[in-house]
Amino acid sequence: EIARAVFLERGPDTTTAAVAAAAGVSEALLFKRFQTKERLFQLAMAGTQPAWIAELDANTVPLPEQLE
Repeated sequence: EIARAVFLERGPDTTTAAVAAAAGVSEALLFKRFQTKERLFQLAMAGTQPAWIAELDANTVPLPEQLE
């Protein structure tokens, strides 16, 4: 979430140092976890499912009925 916010605020050319600083971790830790800046960017920008999709999945009523 922090990386996503930094990329949205500063653009994709922002440094991993800026992302690490915002997250309160070292650049080395970012690279250990994500290997490349490109991978970090991809995962950060992929986002999450909207809440309404989870609600549809959790409902016991069949999807077509929910949509009606």
